[in-house]
Amino acid sequence: MYRETLSRSGFQFTEKILYERKTYDTAIKKLEAELNDTLEEITELQAAALNDMPRGTGKNSPTESYVLKRDNLQIKYLKNRIDEMKRHQQAIEKAMVYMTDTEKLLIKLMYDREKTPKQCMREMHVAKTTWYEMRRKIVYKIASHLGIY
Repeated sequence: MYRETLSRSGFQFTEKILYERKTYDTAIKKLEAELNDTLEEITELQAAALNDMPRGTGKNSPTESYVLKRDNLQIKYLKNRIDEMKRHQQAIEKAMVYMTDTEKLLIKLMYDREKTPKQCMREMHVAKTTWYEMRRKIVYKIASHLGIY
């Protein structure tokens, strides 16, 4: 069976996600807090606009329309970013189910503790070629669960 190889940018993107994985929980909480703040601001703005607007014109002020549109784009961005981070977390968790203990150790050392490849090889007691092959397999497994391979 022939399979295409993962592109260099796909490999780098997957590794970037692995490095960022440890910060996802706090990043998601910050984004959710920002989303809630933005939603509260819009609610307050809309309530104030309804109270201050003259009745019967049927038109919003240009400034109000701009602010509501801009904030809606901000809300869309925040929701999409939160969803994306959660998808990445789930993909990594699903891929981890199919990994050996040695592969999990490599992830822990390389991506969580950010040790150099030489330090990882030394702690894992594996040869250089074995280590790089294992790293490649890990990235491919995760890329597969992310849907980019």
